[in-house]
Amino acid sequence: MAAFTAPFVEAWQQLLPFLIFALVLTFTDLRFGLLAAKKRGEKIRGSRAIRRTLNKVVDFVCWIAITWCLGHTFSDALHIPILTIIVLAIIYLVELSSVIDNYFEYKGITTRISITKLLKKLFSKAHIEDVLEDAKQENNG
Repeated sequence: MAAFTAPFVEAWQQLLPFLIFALVLTFTDLRFGLLAAKKRGEKIRGSRAIRRTLNKVVDFVCWIAITWCLGHTFSDALHIPILTIIVLAIIYLVELSSVIDNYFEYKGITTRISITKLLKKLFSKAHIEDVLEDAKQENNG
């Protein structure tokens, strides 16, 4: 049994930093999401918050496992873990966007970050100011 499980244990040990970062992002999003909901005057149901948080954790575990598989499938041949880095960066950026949006809403800031614009600008070497958009324009348009 130990010989069978050893590769899996070793793989998840390598993925531990990615999992920890995902947990930090998820629980930070939970914290600011709860604060933003309180500010909006919404009734907070603990069971829903826990369920959504656990769903995010499971989603992250799945995405990290997929990127590990992609990395071993393609990166071993190329000797560059670029596919793993790209997929994880996109997944983390989406969650980070949620954290920032919830934080901004909690603080009353109407600026939002557009992930699609951010990704386009990252590859075109643009300034971060071009990525910010006004939330009032987004709601009206």
